[in-house]
Amino acid sequence: NCTPFTVEVEIFVKFSCIPATELSQSGMTRLRQSISIRTVKYFLRLANYLFAPKLLGALLLRHGAALVVVATAFRIWLLLAHRVRSLLRVIGGWSFYIEYVQAKDARRRAKNYKEWLIYSAKLDRLEGLERWKQTASKKHEKHKQVLQNMKTLQNLLQEKDLFKLMWFLRKKVTRSLPGSSEDYHVLHTGGTKKIRERSLSLTAEALRAVCRLESPDITAADKLEFFSHLRHTFGRSCLCLSGGATLGLYHVGVVKALFTAGMLPRVISGASVGSIVTAIICTRKKHQLEDLFSNRTEITLEFFKKDGLLDKLRRVASEGAFLDLDSLQKCIRANVPDITFEEAHDLTGMVPNIVVTSRDSHDNSMVCNFLSTPNVLVWSAALCSCALPGMYKPATLYAKNRSGEIVKYDESDVTWIDGSIYMDIPTERLAQLFNVRYRIVSQVNPHVVSFLEGRRAWLPQRILLKSVQYLAREIREIYLGLTALSLLPNHKYITQLIEQGYKGDCTIRPKVGLFEFLKLFRNPTQDQYNQCVAEGQREAWKYIGEIMSHTNIERVLDECVRHLLAQTSHAATKSMESKAKRKIRSSRDKLSSTGTKKVDRASCDRNEAQREIKLAVISGDTGEVKSSQMGPRKLSWSVEEFLRNMEQYNVDPDFGSLEDDMMLKQPTLPTSRSLADIGKYRLKRAASAESL
Repeated sequence: NCTPFTVEVEIFVKFSCIPATELSQSGMTRLRQSISIRTVKYFLRLANYLFAPKLLGALLLRHGAALVVVATAFRIWLLLAHRVRSLLRVIGGWSFYIEYVQAKDARRRAKNYKEWLIYSAKLDRLEGLERWKQTASKKHEKHKQVLQNMKTLQNLLQEKDLFKLMWFLRKKVTRSLPGSSEDYHVLHTGGTKKIRERSLSLTAEALRAVCRLESPDITAADKLEFFSHLRHTFGRSCLCLSGGATLGLYHVGVVKALFTAGMLPRVISGASVGSIVTAIICTRKKHQLEDLFSNRTEITLEFFKKDGLLDKLRRVASEGAFLDLDSLQKCIRANVPDITFEEAHDLTGMVPNIVVTSRDSHDNSMVCNFLSTPNVLVWSAALCSCALPGMYKPATLYAKNRSGEIVKYDESDVTWIDGSIYMDIPTERLAQLFNVRYRIVSQVNPHVVSFLEGRRAWLPQRILLKSVQYLAREIREIYLGLTALSLLPNHKYITQLIEQGYKGDCTIRPKVGLFEFLKLFRNPTQDQYNQCVAEGQREAWKYIGEIMSHTNIERVLDECVRHLLAQTSHAATKSMESKAKRKIRSSRDKLSSTGTKKVDRASCDRNEAQREIKLAVISGDTGEVKSSQMGPRKLSWSVEEFLRNMEQYNVDPDFGSLEDDMMLKQPTLPTSRSLADIGKYRLKRAASAESL
């Protein structure tokens, strides 16, 4: 009945009684080996008992099977949910059932947001949700805080005390403003309770009052500083477009809904197919977008080359890719002009961001925009962001040099692949570069879109969805734990796809049918394109109320900054003009007092004006508000105004020494350069609203 360990101990005790001289060297070696082996075995048994790898493997298999079953049940429920709900309502004797179905069908056929909103309000009335909108919140403390803030704001507005009003708003205007982030999933219209909507409206009214009211102690410059700091603290919003192959056509509908509602953010990011939509939207002016969304301008949809299976297998053998990258490049270049990120920003006022991933794991991912990669061509970044490993070969980034020629961005032949592998939603990078605090995400990734909760989900649907999310999270954690212990192979792409986040503060998830997953890598038809745009637009309409509430304060702050900036710029311009006139008069007095011959007054005025232009551009003392196509932006001196003044006064663009006879050479600008390449003529942007 003795275990091997007790036998080993007895042998060891017997050997210990024997003198060392009588024990052979081979016997000692065998003894040490036997004890070491037994020790390792018992440590392995202890680890097996504590970590239970067999149980963990069984749990992983069972959870995987459960995930498949529950996910299948969830998809079946989505297909049958409306029928089950209608049947229960008929059995329950719901009196307004026919009217409800008619209103829902009419809303599904709505052509614009106004029509959709009318039928959504009717659905709210039929379900009795208008009463919920008028009643107080269940969270009494938060409701009490909202009422207290509203009462304080009303008193301050009546007193017209500018200093106290600014003091109160600086404390209360934040992204966590009470009433700005709750209960947007209850109503069909996407709104929230009346008390919270009134609170946000009153806050916007107070901000406009600060901009409008005057006080002898607070100047326009003080108010401009106040609003600039407040805007920086509040942050800005952005739109993030995910990957998803041909499912990315839904992004066009989401962008169209936000554009027509006047709530399209200036900062837009895209990865994979989202980068193509970002490139198309951010390289067009406002009237071009109107033509695009009204179908007066069409998008080229030939993304994939029409070849046979044998050609694709040959391509896999030669290039390691299933699809042709050149066909995708032709399609993208047909939709996106040859302009850089900085040129696109100057042309439209938009801020495109495209995520690319380096094939070399040391560099990981990069967000291309007018700050990090100003000279990179937008279409080349979109091409690199779509190069999914296995489907496309890695692509190369291209840029414009100083002569306007297209060259490689990196001479070391670095290649880039799909941006959504490492960073589908570049949350941290956008927050660092553009102070983004509110993210509107349009999510159509095939492995994500089926597991996101939509608006107004029924209880069985929520239970199934939570079960799917729980099982997926469990499998994810087990996989990451096993890879950390090196018990499973750690593939960098799979790990990054699992670890990254796919949701935002407002996640728009269009309804995707099962058969659409079979068409991920097929060229869409025009009918399919129109259908996806309409569906994406209808889904985005559900979130318009929420987006409006979260971005209304941001738009009011921008409006106040532009208004005050125009005031201060006008005052600075008038001050500079009076200063120039005084200099002209003093120079005339000096010339007349020295007895010099009479000087041409026009020439003198021209000389002084030229010097003032030079000083103004160098010092950045003056400023003008430039209204871009997608929203006003502030420059210390616009390129067009600067060149126009140079032509009027014959100013040398290199700012050389000024001749006495004012016969300087005309400015010569290379025709191959765009506005973005005239960087040396923008000497300063000190008064820029973007730099405040």
